[in-house]
Amino acid sequence: MKLVKLYSNDSRFKEVKFGRGFNVILGRIYDEAILDKDSHNLGKSSLIELIDFMLLKQIKSNSYLKRNQFINHVFFLEIELDNGKYLTIKRAVKTNTKISFKITDIQNNCLVNETEWDYTDLPLSSKDPDKNPKNILDKIENYTEQALFYARSNTVEKDYIIRKIELKDIVNASILKNKTQLIQNKISINTKELDRIVYTDSKWCIFIISQLLQNAIKYSKSENKQIEIYSEEKRENTVLHIKDNGIGINKKELTRVFEKGFTGENGRITGKKSTGIGLYLCQKLCKKLCIGIEIKSEKKLGTEVQLFFPKGSFFNIRD
Repeated sequence: MKLVKLYSNDSRFKEVKFGRGFNVILGRIYDEAILDKDSHNLGKSSLIELIDFMLLKQIKSNSYLKRNQFINHVFFLEIELDNGKYLTIKRAVKTNTKISFKITDIQNNCLVNETEWDYTDLPLSSKDPDKNPKNILDKIENYTEQALFYARSNTVEKDYIIRKIELKDIVNASILKNKTQLIQNKISINTKELDRIVYTDSKWCIFIISQLLQNAIKYSKSENKQIEIYSEEKRENTVLHIKDNGIGINKKELTRVFEKGFTGENGRITGKKSTGIGLYLCQKLCKKLCIGIEIKSEKKLGTEVQLFFPKGSFFNIRD
């Protein structure tokens, strides 16, 4: 995701546009009457604080935003998503615990007078994962990431490098990506025996593991939620196990879970939004990376996915 612009309902706040590359906040004094002013106090930190505010950080008790001159300001932050669409976050100072989101196809929108938002006045501290704006922002990012990886899935060979990777590194990176949803859903995650080396592309593999974690989160049960991740060495493979104690999958549907668009019984009865793309993409990418993937599940007991990383030296390895 890339920041595009930051603006307000108050014309006194000058629109801030962000470049595509590296952005620098530079403070310079032009008024000769105040040339002796400390250039470290020109508002650079204030802009950073405002960006943090728009990225859903809690407002500080001593924040300059709480001063009277800002009390009626409503701020808008436009972000370019990885799939080419644009997300605008709306947050008012007076009602700063209420967040609104809107996704559009057009860059440089001005949504100051917009009345129809995709998500309206989401409570910042909501304990309901389906209403918490941080959780929804993570889901939006996941859907755009899915779309991006789906678009690239037919040309994986042009965009991957097989390297010597520590299994624990890609597992920990995947957990970190899903930290917010794991905390929101009160899921404990246990890892062990991950000090093993595999040969794969870290970016694509982190995406695969992340998709599997998101499924485990989405179809977790109501209490005592757990995910266990561990590995074992076999003669021809290093096997990564991702096991949950969620609601499980109907045995009749296990042969179809990797089909494109298949959501199954769980997608219908849980009320959770499901695209039917996650597992399809996982299997497709695993084939490209020569990783085996198998799934076991039992209704009401949970699901286990196994990833088989091949041993051998047939890859073009870059250390």
